[in-house]
Amino acid sequence: MPESPSLTYVHEIAGEDYEFVNRFMTIFKEEFSWEVGMYLRHIKRKEPREASEIVAQSKYKLSMLGLKKSYMFAIAYEKNLRDGDFSKDAEFTKILEKVNAFLSKV
Repeated sequence: MPESPSLTYVHEIAGEDYEFVNRFMTIFKEEFSWEVGMYLRHIKRKEPREASEIVAQSKYKLSMLGLKKSYMFAIAYEKNLRDGDFSKDAEFTKILEKVNAFLSKV
């Protein structure tokens, strides 16, 4: 069964504070959008070290959205990128697209 992003963790930490959830998600979306753009830029320029730094930032956001498998994948992919290996780019890009689609609906 494929994993799906959710806001369960965000709601757990926010409780009934819906203003916090709204502010948090606004910042989350802005940061994630920036990270995706920077990741794609570094991949296009064949800059594995820089791309790995973006993956390192993004993996925590994947975890916050309940994407445990994607989080574990990002950990391994981050190391691969540090070693200059771009071979998992397509799979990571699919994860980013799935999260973007989810965030556009939230």
